[in-house]
Amino acid sequence: MKHTVTLLTALALAAAGVPRDERIPRRQVTDSLRLNNGLSWGDWGPIEYCKDGSFASSFQVKFEPYSLIDTDETAVNAVRLYCSTLDHITTGYVQSVEGTHGEWQNIRSCSSGFATGMRANVLEPQGALGDDVAVKNVQLACDGGTEVITGVIEEKIPSGEWSFWSRCTPGSAVCGIEIRYEDAGLGDDTGVTNLAMFCCAFNGTRTQ
Repeated sequence: MKHTVTLLTALALAAAGVPRDERIPRRQVTDSLRLNNGLSWGDWGPIEYCKDGSFASSFQVKFEPYSLIDTDETAVNAVRLYCSTLDHITTGYVQSVEGTHGEWQNIRSCSSGFATGMRANVLEPQGALGDDVAVKNVQLACDGGTEVITGVIEEKIPSGEWSFWSRCTPGSAVCGIEIRYEDAGLGDDTGVTNLAMFCCAFNGTRTQ
């Protein structure tokens, strides 16, 4: 009966023209983690949150490695957050937008606890004759910064600048992600150009 009522409510909201994102309860977000050097190219994808009561404890980067025969690199093409509860029960992963280039790198995990901060290495615009790659690496800080895990170990692409660390307030951890991605075109492909992560309180619940 409960599932029937929920379905009928959802159908009623849809018929009334309420956008889908406004019909789904969201996590109680305490912080929005942003890059101070992210680029403005491309479009933001959807925000995806870990299931209620779970937080990011591992992550994985989709990366196109350097190649001598390919002069158009894109570096980072997606980022996945792997979520688990406070009892360390895995609840799946979230990732926002996924680009077409590259391969998924090894999963990097916090030794204990959860991700509580993030930063990214971003290569500034390279001009008309250069190869733009934008976001080329991502790091997460675990347990308030006592541990740092890196998404891509061997890059072999010119180094950009690391953004400032953006951190969750005490008592919260990373629970969601949003990716800005520039679609492949006729010119210089870029991949992920910017990203954001969101923190939720450990004692928080869903909010409308």
